[in-house]
Amino acid sequence: MHPEDNDNFAEIRNNHSMNSGLYVLVDRDELKEIGYSDEDVDKMACECMAHSKSNSGVIDLNNTADWETCFDCMDSLVIAWNTDHPDDPISFNRQPFETDSNKLGSLVSETLALRVGDVSRDSGPDAEVQSGEKVHVDRESLNDYGDSISEEVADAKITIGENGDIVDNEKDKQVHAGEQNIIDNHTYIGEDCSLIHEITVADGSSAPKCTQEAINDHLGELYSARDEHFEVIIIFRSFDDNDDDFFAKSWESFKAPAEKEYTNITVIYDQEKSA
Repeated sequence: MHPEDNDNFAEIRNNHSMNSGLYVLVDRDELKEIGYSDEDVDKMACECMAHSKSNSGVIDLNNTADWETCFDCMDSLVIAWNTDHPDDPISFNRQPFETDSNKLGSLVSETLALRVGDVSRDSGPDAEVQSGEKVHVDRESLNDYGDSISEEVADAKITIGENGDIVDNEKDKQVHAGEQNIIDNHTYIGEDCSLIHEITVADGSSAPKCTQEAINDHLGELYSARDEHFEVIIIFRSFDDNDDDFFAKSWESFKAPAEKEYTNITVIYDQEKSA
């Protein structure tokens, strides 16, 4: 534990869920004033912490050892904070979640909901980023036939903010090109009580590799509940290119490896809703 360098965005990003959990504990009194119990506050802090797999150590939501790692980290946060703020101490009680399987189960379910909700944030054309600025992707500048992320975004014209600052980092270009091709996603319960996650892709022929990488983020969150099975339905609003075969093959080559890697997920391409 160390003071955060607020000028280093990567450090802020890498530790964002841990800091979210910490400040729930710091704001305990305010939360109790509006009706939450101490246990509620501890639970909310855990959920804020655990919504990130890497930051919390909860890779598999159904793995008790992973949760023990998360609780250990929460305890370490308390020690570090109290060392630095002896006049404003905080606390965390892990005992209810370690001794009551129903309470731990509730923590697991709500954390999964947070993870799926987080990855399902608003996207689409000219989406806003965390800073509140809009990012514009000139989709005509993407190399749709690149057949790799690097090639697809090599000459991409992507700008951010009112001044049109250039986005030139390859990873950033990949994220914006892929996420802005997803125009809707939502999760619902099927007739057999299965959980279904539906993703609508605007154009299956626009930067398919970047779009597939964005979808991988959704699959990864669902894979963190490995004892459950999920269906992911991908709806293509259109394939707006004359060469449908190239893009159809690209998407078919994505499906089988994805299901092999994320063994609790079935990927379904919804042709009936395709234009």
